[in-house]
Amino acid sequence: MNIFIRILLFLGISFYGMTHTKWNSNATNLLYWKDKHIIRAKSIKTYSYQKTQFKPKFQKSTIIRNHKKQLPIVKQRLVLQDDFSRKELGENWVTEWDKANGSSVGIKDEKLWVDTQGGISVWLNQKLPQNVRIECTRNVVVEGKPNDRLSDLNFFWSCQNPKFERKSDGNFATYDSLALYYVGIGGNYNSTTRLRKYDGRGERVLWQEKNDKAHLLTENTVYKIVLEVNKGQVSVLVNGELYFTQKDPNPLGGGYFAIRSTKSRQWIDDIKIYELLD
Repeated sequence: MNIFIRILLFLGISFYGMTHTKWNSNATNLLYWKDKHIIRAKSIKTYSYQKTQFKPKFQKSTIIRNHKKQLPIVKQRLVLQDDFSRKELGENWVTEWDKANGSSVGIKDEKLWVDTQGGISVWLNQKLPQNVRIECTRNVVVEGKPNDRLSDLNFFWSCQNPKFERKSDGNFATYDSLALYYVGIGGNYNSTTRLRKYDGRGERVLWQEKNDKAHLLTENTVYKIVLEVNKGQVSVLVNGELYFTQKDPNPLGGGYFAIRSTKSRQWIDDIKIYELLD
């Protein structure tokens, strides 16, 4: 009897151990499968996260590569800001233009409008630093009115002696003797875009030109213009694109800035001028 009981106890213990071991084995396999699933899920999430993060990094590097074609970032100090939120142009600006019938210059809807049959220069009556950044927005408006013409979004800057007392009628040739930098975007009936230096001795030196369609004007388009002189490097940007950059071996000193055009109707706004610091 004792032997029979012992055999039953032995068989019962063995059966329990086998059952317990099998359950543990299954549990272990289940946990292992879960662990694999969790690890795999984490791997997918990590990959997705890295992929998501990768795109901004790529875009950032693209921006940096494009930025190399732009201008270096330098410290700057705001010298002047004018958003034309008033009724009269005021003493800060000097106009030289042909006051023909049908022509006008003035502020309307908080913008400076030039609507002229002939040439016009609107000078800022303030000498600016040598290293300078000039920003503004500008639009050549074409809506079928008498002076509407898609042409001549132009500027003078770093002018050494504008001679306001000469009472110019705004004729372009009267500025040939001045020393200044000039850009004409969409000049000559929107056929040329040019960067020049006037040397002060009557020579208008053509530095660069881009006459393809991409660098000419489009009617009724707002342009963000940046003119810059930084340690003799003269640059022009239009809507963030570097149109021109030219090293001047004999850079002009601080000088005067003018909005320049001829027969057309345009508005100018949001002028900001900065001194560039070392």
